[in-house]
Amino acid sequence: MTSIAWGILAPGNIASTFATALAGSAGGHLEAVAGRDHGRAQAFAEQHGARRAHASVDALCADTAVQAIYVASPHPYHHAMATAALNAGKAVLVEKPICMDQAQCAELVALARQQGCFLMEAMWTRFLPIMERMRAWIAAGHIGEPRLLQASFGFRCGGDPEHRLLNKALGGGALLDVGVYPLALALDVFQAEAELVSAAAHLGASGVDEQTAICLRFPGGGLAVLDCAVRTTTEHRAVIYGTEGRIDIPAPFWRGTQIRCLAADGSERDSLDQEHAVNGYEYQIQAVHAALAAGQGEEPRCSHADSLALLGLCDQIRAQIGLTY
Repeated sequence: MTSIAWGILAPGNIASTFATALAGSAGGHLEAVAGRDHGRAQAFAEQHGARRAHASVDALCADTAVQAIYVASPHPYHHAMATAALNAGKAVLVEKPICMDQAQCAELVALARQQGCFLMEAMWTRFLPIMERMRAWIAAGHIGEPRLLQASFGFRCGGDPEHRLLNKALGGGALLDVGVYPLALALDVFQAEAELVSAAAHLGASGVDEQTAICLRFPGGGLAVLDCAVRTTTEHRAVIYGTEGRIDIPAPFWRGTQIRCLAADGSERDSLDQEHAVNGYEYQIQAVHAALAAGQGEEPRCSHADSLALLGLCDQIRAQIGLTY
């Protein structure tokens, strides 16, 4: 089997998590890495076994040995970096959110299709075994019709306004950093775009949303009650209530290893308890490898339409809470 040669743009913490999962996954290897700080890129390459370290985006994109590029930079740089990679003919996996807004995402999707290149948002949670099981239970009618989703993802970061999580110039705030997890889950559960969006937030001194509460209504009346925060710790749990039962995903739902399906009387119908082989990112990587081997331009579990729908929601929420970048 041919090994996919990966390049990584922006060697930070999340890139390290990806590189660790790649090393534990069949079908690919880390070929090269690039960052503005060449010394940091070289250290990352040595730590994770990359063959080369480049000092710029253009240099990595011009590396003919690299077939796929993972964009791991802060959100505001995703569009430009992904554009450069697609123009170089590379397959591209972009950290979530794929762009700052839906318009930027639409531009990337159009470019990927024009170039005949694979493009996917790195919504790795969608590929976890527990999420595969959740979709199977819902499709089989184990909880009847999904009616209500409750999901929360909040933590308390430090108060440094220059930190990525609070820095407006770096796309800081709860919605784009962690709010995309419960929003993506809602779209996955109800398999439709929301017809009504209502949101409220607290914007901190730096101008980003420190906590946001969201209510979505879907066609047929399904509701999602969601919250996210970067200055408030919440329980990272998700519950899907149906007409004939419920699905419990214990904390942390976004990287979970356990899930339970319960009947209306509370008795357990089924469950899954499966530890990750590496750190959870490996399932996403394997999905990309399979898609590339099949010559696909996108992966149906995290399609272009899914990314556009997610950012469409984020755009509406930002407008309601007064969050601008």
